[in-house]
Amino acid sequence: MCSQRVPLRPRRGLIALTAFSLFALTGAAYAQEQAAAANQKSDQQLQEVVITGSRIARPDLDRLEPTTVVQSEVFEQRGYTDVGQALSELPAFGIQSSSAMNTQGGFGIAQSFVDLYSLGSQRTLTLVNGRRFVSSSTASLFNGASPPGQQVDLNVIPTGLIDRVETVSVGGAPIYGADAIAGTVNIILKKNYEGLQLDADVGVSNAKDAWNYRFRALGGVNFADGRGNVTIAGEAYKADGLVGNSRANFADNLAFLAPGPGVNSPYAALLTNNATITPINTSGIPLTQDFFFCPACGVPIGAVGVTSSNGTPLAWAPGSSALKPYNLGGQTGSVVFWQGGDGATLSQFSNLLSPLERYNLDGTFNFKFTDHFSMFAEGWFNESHGTNIIAQPVYSTAFFGVGGQQNGNWQVSINNPFLTSNDRTTIQNALNAAGADPNFFYVARANTDLQSGRAVADQVVGRGVLGVNGDFNLGARNFTWEIAANYGYSRDINRTPSLVWQNALNALNSMVNPVTGNIECAPNPGPSPVSTPSSTCAPMNIFGQGSPSNAVLQYVTHNAIAESINTQRDVTANISGDIIKLPAGELKMAAGFENRRETAEFDPDSFLQGPGGSLSYGVGGAVLPVNGGYHTNEVYAETLVPIFAAFQNVPALYQLELEGAFRRVDNSIAGTADIWTYGLRWAPIQDVLFRGNKTRSVRAPAITELFLPGSTNFEFANDPCDTRFINQGTAPGTRAANCAAAGITQPFTSNVVNATAQGTTSGNPNLTSETADSKTVGFVLRPRFAPRLNISVDYIEINLSNAIEQLNLGEILDACYDAADYPNNASCNQFTRNAQHQITSFHDGFRNAGLLDFEGVTIAADWGFSLPKNLGNMELRANWLNTRKLLQQIGAASPNSIMGELNQLIVAPQDAGTFDLNYSKKWFQWYWQARYIGPLNFDNQNTATSQDYLSVSHWWLINSTLTFNVNQHFTTRFIVNNVFNKEPPFPALAAGTGGNFASATSLYFAGIIGRTYLLTMQYQF
Repeated sequence: MCSQRVPLRPRRGLIALTAFSLFALTGAAYAQEQAAAANQKSDQQLQEVVITGSRIARPDLDRLEPTTVVQSEVFEQRGYTDVGQALSELPAFGIQSSSAMNTQGGFGIAQSFVDLYSLGSQRTLTLVNGRRFVSSSTASLFNGASPPGQQVDLNVIPTGLIDRVETVSVGGAPIYGADAIAGTVNIILKKNYEGLQLDADVGVSNAKDAWNYRFRALGGVNFADGRGNVTIAGEAYKADGLVGNSRANFADNLAFLAPGPGVNSPYAALLTNNATITPINTSGIPLTQDFFFCPACGVPIGAVGVTSSNGTPLAWAPGSSALKPYNLGGQTGSVVFWQGGDGATLSQFSNLLSPLERYNLDGTFNFKFTDHFSMFAEGWFNESHGTNIIAQPVYSTAFFGVGGQQNGNWQVSINNPFLTSNDRTTIQNALNAAGADPNFFYVARANTDLQSGRAVADQVVGRGVLGVNGDFNLGARNFTWEIAANYGYSRDINRTPSLVWQNALNALNSMVNPVTGNIECAPNPGPSPVSTPSSTCAPMNIFGQGSPSNAVLQYVTHNAIAESINTQRDVTANISGDIIKLPAGELKMAAGFENRRETAEFDPDSFLQGPGGSLSYGVGGAVLPVNGGYHTNEVYAETLVPIFAAFQNVPALYQLELEGAFRRVDNSIAGTADIWTYGLRWAPIQDVLFRGNKTRSVRAPAITELFLPGSTNFEFANDPCDTRFINQGTAPGTRAANCAAAGITQPFTSNVVNATAQGTTSGNPNLTSETADSKTVGFVLRPRFAPRLNISVDYIEINLSNAIEQLNLGEILDACYDAADYPNNASCNQFTRNAQHQITSFHDGFRNAGLLDFEGVTIAADWGFSLPKNLGNMELRANWLNTRKLLQQIGAASPNSIMGELNQLIVAPQDAGTFDLNYSKKWFQWYWQARYIGPLNFDNQNTATSQDYLSVSHWWLINSTLTFNVNQHFTTRFIVNNVFNKEPPFPALAAGTGGNFASATSLYFAGIIGRTYLLTMQYQF
């Protein structure tokens, strides 16, 4: 698709030009030969430009750091709708923490963030024209899978206005400041565009769903004899959504579950299809006791559930008004998940693709008053509307609460008027047989018809840039300068219809009016604490999943609203020029100052802040407001020192240059930090260039990490004392001994593996900036015997210390039981267990307690050539990333290798690649792309007997585009993604003890959706 860019060699009379040459990096369509000095007649010099990763203009376009560029032509070939899509197809980028794909959860629906080298999206800095852009990341704990940070929503950037997207690894921090730990993404816009371009797209999947539409317009005009230009881009985009059950491979509900009773297996977990949540369905299961409906727990069904005369469990079914036999399915070793039966499934609560509407209207302006003084401006407006169709609902189960209280089983009067007479008799008989209170019973239920997890996010982003620039002479030296002011505003309003618990109790407590004969809300308290209902109370029927009336929904639900506002004010001033004439050329320097202020406000309504609370898995807990900000004052200096140049004709020193940059950051909260980089470029001959650099970079704490008040949180965890994990970890012997010392005997099944525990999470105002020490070493090969062939190989190492981590429950448990100082380890005081050793509460939060080490090798190549006999032109391109190390350490725990592991939010296969073939001849173009994802282990700590499938195989995906230039004005393209309708590698979509369902869904999303088609038509005036 695209590759790391290296410059082509200038040649007499002709400059070789490919779609991926570094001339395109400057935005120039042509390069002119310049007259050389008398002693260097065979050399030419390219026009000086400023490149990403530096503010020094230079004639040499070789980058000090590995650089990847996606040109606007590639956006057209692939039909990308946002920058995130383009970058996610590059092997250097991990799965997107936020996008329209997958269940969004929480706030920030369908935003598009990117993650370079899988180090976290908060550690990739995004710029537009070399300037910061306001973040749209919600300052809340409930922000889906996105970590707190200053991530930029790439939906905001209209693709029609993009000239190219440059990604520079590691070295951008001293030039642009904090957050560029993994690297910098710089979106370069078209400049001085003239003409009018209109295009329209329509896309659909092979299953005739997932329709999407886009219309774009781009217009520009020069004026004042070419001294000024105005360019305006407009875009409208609409896409339909999909739920989990719309795809068979997703709806298989694969899971790794412990073997059932009587199953003699050497494995601790077996792959199981059609995994169902037996204790809950969406229509209601009547219970005689307030107990977790768990036949596997040794409790007879008749002692808890309601059964028929022959002992068959009974429950209501969707659309039914009477109890029917309830199929438990096949028993497994899990108390929650069984195989088959009538229980709920995770896929029916899963959002695969979010419906999205997006509108962009943006423009650029520049005007040259004199040859030495100009002004420029940018204006941005984006409005988007994203929807999470469904998520896990409000559960009523003894797993989450006491009967009759929030999240616990419903407590229902035996005289409830919605019960049929037969069902009342059946339930009454069961209550009598169990010796239970005959006045009421319990109902376990997944209340999808009351609160489905559906949420809508409406986002508005506005941004303005105004600046002046120019140049001046100081003696014989020329200097360029720029002053710019940038203000951005992002507002996201999230609306989620949510169950009001007190009103639900009132509506459930119903009676027959003896006068009218109508069913009404009862005025007196029932078996559960209820309040006197209002006149708008509508009686609610929970027996059988149906369609509650509008009156019921309006009374028992509240449209919970949370507003998130981010602002950014940034003022920069830069100056650069030639300082001293050295034998090999000019010593160049640049210097600058930046003053930046970031603010974030998260304001949930009173319902979210109260006990109605959290949107996490539909269970209650307070969602608290966050409000904070910080400012920075930063100064920087950069230099480029030429040591040897080609015209000096020194053997083995065709080119030798040193670069260095330093930045001092003064953050009003995190304090001061020094950022620097230095490096060398050495070309012994014209054909090969060696390069290397060392960089120190920082990331300042995000506002959420600093100011989050204590918030209720619900988490799963792989409990280290569970039978499935007792022999794992970084110190299995220590773990087993500590669990035994805690009184936990084996076999032990921990409920928190399959059902969330409630705890609290809070921010930390004492956080300091993360620090990363990084280096890159590589070479660029451009052999003269093979014109237009460019090959680059680079080794990248990033060592992040003092990393800000939200220590989740699993990490706290591991740190406790894997430590030699148990039980005196501080982590052991951050959770509690009950008498049955089940996790009952925890407290976690943000700390400078992490280490994250990355090592990888990137390989890039591109080669363009003409076929013989005028058969056309061919371009071949390849990008490859070999991840050699991705090591994570939390607190005092031993380092954990997460490279090539699917059971992580961070998924980094050891090998990934993209290969492109582009054939063109006159009016026709045929483009092929192959994407490769290497094999992955479910969990690197698994042993041979942990589960029957330990890994998934490598995966190939083929995409193709046919382009027809009908005439000089009209172009049409037909794009097919996943040409061979390839499904994800089996069993990558397995949930449970062996895999992270959300990560696998994102990684193999194209295989889940299947083959898709996109038709585009473009007209240029």
